[in-house]
Amino acid sequence: MDELMKMWEYQKVDLKITAMENKLKGSDTRKKLMVARNYLKDAQQNIKNMEAESSALRVSYDTSSHKMETINERIDDVAAELSSSAQEMTMQDVDRLKKESMDLRDQLNRQERELLNIIKSIEKIELTMKKLIANVPRAKNDFEVLRKMYESESAQVAQESEPLRKELEAMEPELDAELLEHYKSIKKRCANPLSPVVGGQCTGCNMELPSAAQKKLAAGSLVECDNCGRILFIKD
Repeated sequence: MDELMKMWEYQKVDLKITAMENKLKGSDTRKKLMVARNYLKDAQQNIKNMEAESSALRVSYDTSSHKMETINERIDDVAAELSSSAQEMTMQDVDRLKKESMDLRDQLNRQERELLNIIKSIEKIELTMKKLIANVPRAKNDFEVLRKMYESESAQVAQESEPLRKELEAMEPELDAELLEHYKSIKKRCANPLSPVVGGQCTGCNMELPSAAQKKLAAGSLVECDNCGRILFIKD
């Protein structure tokens, strides 16, 4: 049997295994498993981000609180100064202190609003984080159930494909070693490395072959498709 025809028979068996593996990869169980895994991964990252954000807000809260204390102290100082020394001051000094007192109270109001916003933000983050943390145990349980289901399905596919793998192993000593190595190299990027030529076209990518390539094929030379890189042959 021609070496390429032997490879063709080898590929038929190989593609059966590939089809079984692809079916497993596209199974509902695996899709659900990936969703569960991504949910847990995202949840852990979100919790970490929220903890960092909450921590940063608490620092802002402390900073704002300290500013309020400083402002309140200055308001008290201004009030005391006005109360004890108003008669000794010029009108300009009195007006200046009154204006400062008003400015300080405006600053105090702004700081109070800022504190309230910080508190609301912290409460919102912590509520969201609390709900997320509460959902994690159930999500982990769902993930474990799906993981065991997928492992069971994987074991079943491995068992069913084992006779085919043994068939491939039995065929390999009869194949050209260099051609087999080349086949496996192409297999890394496409499922069917070997492609029949029909009507002057590569059936792998439907690209029409140049006349020079068709002549080489007819002469029995090893030819690869210029477009997809598959090994070409003329099927009997």
